[in-house]
Amino acid sequence: MTVLVGMGLTIRLGFWQLSRYESKETMLQERRDQHALAPLDSLDGAPSDGFRRVRLSGHYRPEAAVVSGGIPFGRNGYAVIAVLDLDTGGSVLVQRGWIPADDWAPYRTQDTAPRAVEGILHTIEGPPDVQPVQDVRTGLPLWPLEREAFLGVLSRGVRIPWSSLVRDIPGVNPAVAVIEGPELPDAEARKTNRLPAPGYVIEQKTFHHLEYAVQWFSFAGIMAVIWGIVGWRRARLPQATASSQT
Repeated sequence: MTVLVGMGLTIRLGFWQLSRYESKETMLQERRDQHALAPLDSLDGAPSDGFRRVRLSGHYRPEAAVVSGGIPFGRNGYAVIAVLDLDTGGSVLVQRGWIPADDWAPYRTQDTAPRAVEGILHTIEGPPDVQPVQDVRTGLPLWPLEREAFLGVLSRGVRIPWSSLVRDIPGVNPAVAVIEGPELPDAEARKTNRLPAPGYVIEQKTFHHLEYAVQWFSFAGIMAVIWGIVGWRRARLPQATASSQT
């Protein structure tokens, strides 16, 4: 009975991993389709879907936020979030790129010269969930928080608190932000000779779900073989006993 339960469980886990693979491949294809569309030069009527390319012009505000990024950036570091006041009207948050965790202070100040920004849209979702510390000199919100606080609140630093930034930085688009490009094959490919080091990743690894599925189905197969061998031996035991008695 225990073997049958184990076989059922491992088979179910195998199909679950196949389902995960299929859902992630579907998500990735949607990303690729969005990314393949022509870049937008304005956020007027822009879709809220992420990964749509944009090419925007405007001026950065002098002050920037430096927020915990950590794990998504491949190395221990922070993300520089600046406000771009658009030539077409309105303002949007821009993730300019990665900086090392031990040298973030200089990146609080941004060059306000006119510039073109290329990247992709990022959908802002969720209620504000992080309270920044206060700058004792100005009384304004100060990013970053202590790193330990970020890692505790933000699922080990996996995501940036976009909705909290929207709450604390008035006048910015509440629905989408911009991740400054170019596209990278993975986060480790970020070129840190230019800081903030820009870039975004479209692709994600999915093949490991197939590997996990094969492992679970293999476990089920091994248990089936063991169950068969044990059953065969039990069936042979009465015959062997009867033969010895005769």
